[in-house]
Amino acid sequence: MLDHKFIAEYCRGFAAFKQELIDTSWTDIEQHNGLTLSQINQAADIACSSKNTICCWAMGMTQHKKVVANIQLMTNFLMLHGHLGKPSAGAWLL
Repeated sequence: MLDHKFIAEYCRGFAAFKQELIDTSWTDIEQHNGLTLSQINQAADIACSSKNTICCWAMGMTQHKKVVANIQLMTNFLMLHGHLGKPSAGAWLL
């Protein structure tokens, strides 16, 4: 699902980001997000098959105590599949 060309051309720090993901256990992921591994896999299947993805957020996200980290992760998610800078895709603040 990775857009390796997009990552090589537009992204910095990918190797460190990838390693951080590898080092995070599924137990930690499940405990901190409220979703089961099955639900995460279902969402991943949808994301991997998407030709155009938009992540949007409003006040709830911008008022969260971890706003910067959350929006960075959404943006990283979009970059992994090349969903920035193309029609019908990207990050939207409502």
